[in-house]
Amino acid sequence: MVTTNLEKNIFFKKIKIENINYNYLNWFKDPHVKKYIDYKPKSLDDLKINVEKTLKSKNVVFFGIFYKSKHIGNLKIHNISKIKSSCFFGILVGNKNFRNLGIGGIAIDYLKSWSSENDIENIFLGVDKNNHIAIKLYKNKNFKVYKILKKKIIFHLSNKNKKIVLGAAQLSSDYGVTNNKKLSHLENIKLLKYCKKIGVAEIDCAEKYRFNLIKYSKYLKNLEVNTKISTADFKNQFQLFKIIKRYNQNNIKINILYIHDGDNFLTQKGQIMLKFLFLLKKKNLIKKIGISIYNFEILKKIKKNQIDVIQVPYNIIDNRIDDYKKYLKKINCLVYIRSIFLQGSLLKKVKHNNILNDIYNKFNKLCKKKNISKISACLSHAHSNYIVDKIVIGFNSEKQMKKIINSNYKKKKFKLYLKRSQYIYAINPSLW
Repeated sequence: MVTTNLEKNIFFKKIKIENINYNYLNWFKDPHVKKYIDYKPKSLDDLKINVEKTLKSKNVVFFGIFYKSKHIGNLKIHNISKIKSSCFFGILVGNKNFRNLGIGGIAIDYLKSWSSENDIENIFLGVDKNNHIAIKLYKNKNFKVYKILKKKIIFHLSNKNKKIVLGAAQLSSDYGVTNNKKLSHLENIKLLKYCKKIGVAEIDCAEKYRFNLIKYSKYLKNLEVNTKISTADFKNQFQLFKIIKRYNQNNIKINILYIHDGDNFLTQKGQIMLKFLFLLKKKNLIKKIGISIYNFEILKKIKKNQIDVIQVPYNIIDNRIDDYKKYLKKINCLVYIRSIFLQGSLLKKVKHNNILNDIYNKFNKLCKKKNISKISACLSHAHSNYIVDKIVIGFNSEKQMKKIINSNYKKKKFKLYLKRSQYIYAINPSLW
């Protein structure tokens, strides 16, 4: 009997030969399966041979869909291309008792996560024109018609925005050296709705930001919420529990809780705070523990699996993270980058700041020489680094967000040569 906690009991694991049994073979006798699938095994041995061939194929990953210990379907990802950053997939819910319960949607969400983790940006599938239920599902999951063939429709989903994290510092604030306006309540709502539409999966907040998470809670349902608290503002464990409780009461679940001034996480107060973050994680009140840093030397002092996420500045000028790749591998944590546009100063001249203006002019000259827009160059540089898991970007309008999101990039590094004094100045915003 299928329980109401369906999603909690569904999991995916790679198919093994021992999973090939008569239960699996019987799926292909079902008229619904026969109608929409090309392959029809003649016997159990035939099915085993086919699965073995699939498992040995290059550029294929074959998952079984399991409800508890029961094998109920498959998710096959094939034609995986790292060069094109693309893949095709197919879903089969073989056990008829599990159809029309949302398994397909759960499988697509798993596929999106898998694609994001494996740096796959373009997802394709072919579906029979008469399979109206499947077509409706894919459209509801934001797949777009890519090509119409004689018997099939090819759908496409761009997964590139999964890597983008909406930076909330500019929401309801004039944060940034090039920003001179505060977003209104309505403008904030438009941005959050647009994020949902294009598949942005996370929002980066802080307890110090003016953006009120609770005020916008109903627009955060499709976003994983990350927030930060500094050691200076930390009082005790009850304060942390109170913050989390307040969010939970408004249906906001915290994905990452950062130590905002992560350079202080080794201080006595930082270690006390870290201890309580571990407690919150153990109680499943938060998913991950993070630190936001400027001092990269901190990375050498982090123990393996002590921190789940580090957030660091990274852009065409500031490439310090590249010098710490071996430490990142050692400590096993995710890397979130911020300031890819250097607070907007790479895209727009900053009034009354000669150093940043000189850097802007040099960058503008480089982009003209390379025949690429400034936005595309910054995005290309950020996406080119294989150690980067997520990119935090702030926007000052829906129009600007659309412009940045729709910009093309080629995963290519750029190098801007500066004077030593300019470099030191640029990587330290406190000097601005």
